[in-house]
Amino acid sequence: AGDAAFRDGDTPTSFIDDHYPEGFEGVKLEEEEKKAVAIAMAAVADRRRTLLNGVPLPMENVAYSEYDRIENVIVTIGGHSGESYSVVVGEEAEIAHIQKINAENTGTEGETESIKIGELNYDPNTYVTKVEVGEKERVIQMFGEDAEGLTKIQMAGAMMDVVIRSPDEFRLSTFMKEPPIVDTSKMLLSPMPGKLVSMAVQVGDEIELGQELCVVEAMKMQNVQRSERKGIIKAINVEVGASMKVDESILEFE
Repeated sequence: AGDAAFRDGDTPTSFIDDHYPEGFEGVKLEEEEKKAVAIAMAAVADRRRTLLNGVPLPMENVAYSEYDRIENVIVTIGGHSGESYSVVVGEEAEIAHIQKINAENTGTEGETESIKIGELNYDPNTYVTKVEVGEKERVIQMFGEDAEGLTKIQMAGAMMDVVIRSPDEFRLSTFMKEPPIVDTSKMLLSPMPGKLVSMAVQVGDEIELGQELCVVEAMKMQNVQRSERKGIIKAINVEVGASMKVDESILEFE
């Protein structure tokens, strides 16, 4: 993943305009990298259950007293309705068998791949996990798990939500209605709960990349929000002085 020019340090001020004329929407992982994420997270899940003295995943058909280790997990990348992979981590955690689940979530597609797992460096008290997958070290930042079981991670510059489920839990999840996707690509979202203390633009203004848009105050710290794109302000949704929740839309571009 990533841009070759960026990796080589060729980053003039016109880099975004030259390489991403439609705007930069984040790093997209290749299929091989997605499989590496799935295997790494399955290995982490296996290690976590060991550290927790064998607590089963939800709906695993096994009693606590009989539980030894995870046999098979479904790793979904991109939220609950993202791309899913069936992963079996070998008994010695040295090899993983992975197969992608089809888009309809009715079965698998392609051949099962057996990929070597090397040393896993995982500590639940730190943000960084390192694991060798297919003889290539992968470095993953893990930002914690929310109440819905989603773990936010970053690998190779790509941010994503990952959920790890037992096969039965995954099967039942396929009956759930997929939530509507809200396009926030043209919005400035509040990065944290806080108060809008100033607004530096107004509707109709033509905005340049990096221009100050507003200031959000949280925990007595003032955070300047700058534009990550060029465009024209279409709407301002929050009044100065108002309290905001995280991801609330502050303003919109045309």
